[in-house]
Amino acid sequence: MSTSEKKRKRGAGPFICQHPECRKVFSRSDHLARHRANHTSNRFECEWPGCGRLFTRLDVKKKHERRHTTGGPLVQDERLHSSFVIAGKTTTTSETEKREEIAGKPDNKERQKTDGNLEVDDNIHFTQIGFPSAEQESSPQAAAAGTTDYAQLQLHSDGSISPEMKYSNPEPLLPAPSIQWLLNDSMNVSPSNGRSSTQPENGAFYSQHEDPLGPSTLAMLQEIFALSPEFPHADSQTEIDRDTLFKMINYIPQLQNHPDFVIPKIKWFLETYWLLYHCQYPILHRPSFSTFDTQPLLLLSMIMMGASFSKKTTPPEHVDLVDTGGLADIIAEPLRWMLFASEQAKPPCKAWVIQSLIHLETYEITSTSRALHERACIYNGTKVQLLRRSPILGGDPLKEIRSDVTQSNSLWNTWIESESMKRVALMSFYIDTIHAVVFGHPVTLFANQIKLSLPCPDDLWEYNNVDRHKAPLSVAQTPLFCDALNKLLQKEDMNVGPFSRQILLAGLINLLLQIEQNISQWSNFGWKSIHENWRDTISCAIEHWKTQLPFSNCCLTSSSIYHCEPASPLHPSLPPFLRAEDTRCSFPVYHAAQIYMRITHYDYIVYAGAPRRMNVPILKEDYEVAVERIGKWVKSPYGPLCVINSLILLCEMLLPPEDSMEDVNFFYEPDKDPYLYRPNIVISAILSLWAYTYYCFGPESSFKSSKSDFHISEEYSPAVEDGSTYLRRIRSQFAALTGRSFATLNNIGPESNSKTVKEYYRVFLKITNIKHLVGLLTLLRNGYAKCKWEVGREYAKLLDNCIQRSLGSENIFCKDMYDIS
Repeated sequence: MSTSEKKRKRGAGPFICQHPECRKVFSRSDHLARHRANHTSNRFECEWPGCGRLFTRLDVKKKHERRHTTGGPLVQDERLHSSFVIAGKTTTTSETEKREEIAGKPDNKERQKTDGNLEVDDNIHFTQIGFPSAEQESSPQAAAAGTTDYAQLQLHSDGSISPEMKYSNPEPLLPAPSIQWLLNDSMNVSPSNGRSSTQPENGAFYSQHEDPLGPSTLAMLQEIFALSPEFPHADSQTEIDRDTLFKMINYIPQLQNHPDFVIPKIKWFLETYWLLYHCQYPILHRPSFSTFDTQPLLLLSMIMMGASFSKKTTPPEHVDLVDTGGLADIIAEPLRWMLFASEQAKPPCKAWVIQSLIHLETYEITSTSRALHERACIYNGTKVQLLRRSPILGGDPLKEIRSDVTQSNSLWNTWIESESMKRVALMSFYIDTIHAVVFGHPVTLFANQIKLSLPCPDDLWEYNNVDRHKAPLSVAQTPLFCDALNKLLQKEDMNVGPFSRQILLAGLINLLLQIEQNISQWSNFGWKSIHENWRDTISCAIEHWKTQLPFSNCCLTSSSIYHCEPASPLHPSLPPFLRAEDTRCSFPVYHAAQIYMRITHYDYIVYAGAPRRMNVPILKEDYEVAVERIGKWVKSPYGPLCVINSLILLCEMLLPPEDSMEDVNFFYEPDKDPYLYRPNIVISAILSLWAYTYYCFGPESSFKSSKSDFHISEEYSPAVEDGSTYLRRIRSQFAALTGRSFATLNNIGPESNSKTVKEYYRVFLKITNIKHLVGLLTLLRNGYAKCKWEVGREYAKLLDNCIQRSLGSENIFCKDMYDIS
């Protein structure tokens, strides 16, 4: 059999260009789709004076224009990364530029072909990808993953890390070629010939300057806010009448007999939803919301979340709650199947369906039983598929999106529905990414697949027509998600609200996850890599992201909360965690990223003694492999850097700042924490800290050793230091040795932050008695043991297992971890 015959069997090709003067043949449909752009009349012209070169792709045109500017940082960056790998051959930047320029000339006769019948101009994306060599690759799975912004490591062929450490330049790098390729690649979404210019990828009113729809986003929004919307009275956001009550009972008859499913308490649950959930994740449009017009299933999902959150706050005296957790579970159990059975859940589904599924998924993952926790992970993909089959992330590319702009209600409703769909798509992306970092779940959505603009400004989303004087003074067009990520990668400022900040941080973390996955795939096929420090780039972008928070402080409530009413006689139920004066970290995902960049969830969970992970039993040989990776991790700079970041978070959660006038300690109760993922991130911090200290220094004492003559009760855990004393001492030692307190990290720029953490790293080995963790483990175990949330109680058992081992026990596995009564 000939080589060409073998190649044809790999796909459904050949694919032939139907242009009458072309008829070129391709082996893959996506290559044909890219080639077709050469025959269209849609061209992007270089705006540089005297150039006028035409391009079929906007990203190539922008890259070409940057090369007109000599000596700029982007040009310098291209020189740094001037070598790319193509099918085992090296090509320089000038050669790549030539290929890109050829792509803008459909009739150029000098096009050359590569293997597989691909033309050079149809393979531009591939030319910009490099593959990691065995010497350079450092994946989390090898327990040597992490940012190299503090130390440049030498990895040997056997996976070990040399003790020599050379500090790299603290200045952030510009986006490396692989990152730029990921952000600019649209082929992972769908072929270019499968989309229409009328598809509302960025919301119904997003448009580029050449958009045939006419008015731009800016003009449309200005027209909308020039009208006075007919929104319902604010009482409609929580009011419940008997008809609405019976509609919900018709869906779940079991609710009729529950003591908490009565009108006064339901109103309180809805108030709690707006007070605690909406201020963090504003996926509903509150000003236009009315319980009387809302789908009963969406209303049930909100009541479920409100009931779950009610134990995190103090209800008014007239609300006597009996079993809010049981009520939430009664709703959650059948809700998913009812949503899937709805006619409006069929693609393209309505925004309320995805909103309900997001409520349900966040409740199942963070607040309920192990069975529902796993169900949420399993059916996350179904929600994503519904989005992919809707216009916001896929669906019918020819769907009509025009609205009757002469009818004010129609115009407002169209914008609200469009913005709602965008927000639930971005929220789904956020959930997918955070669950990958916090729980180790697989990723379903990647950053380069999100072709959306960021959510509209918060004051627009929360605007109502009660007081026309409070109308937004200006309407700004929000940037595209990928453009915003590019700006962060290039250390440019992004003036966005709390919800968009969360989405952008998830985007940077997602880039890390995506590149790691690509590296793993490339390595399996033996491909090699260009030399680029993409971890440096993403790490520096995350540090720059932090400077965009108010006062660069992740401990300010305003960093992650919008329109959170201050505690007052009108809102006495606002929990301490959400009050403006609270000093505990309100953006824990930032710390989760710092930990994840240096150690995987799998390694510290297995090393702590979990008997299973994602229902797969951990065998002795699995544990030994994890121990080997932990050993490499602690001997590399990633171990100390991870410990430093874990200690910073734990101090922020359990102690007031060093400059505080109050000398108090906090007792952490996860069940009362309104930040959904913070309990899991605190666990990541304490388990990674314990893994390092136990591997390096062994047990704190030998009370539970088989060789010990001491006999102590099971409930008693003798500790050298209590948890708060331990953290205060460690924090003080870092400050004394470096002259830089932990509190300063929240008021400085990324370069100063990097230098400060580097100083902490330099003195790390001088910190004494870092293994005295029994008191801190006990403090946290007692808090997690009180959880109604089953996964929280599982964490309590795992922490207790770490306590026993730190007291000298030789038992490795916490065999009863998942036996929750």
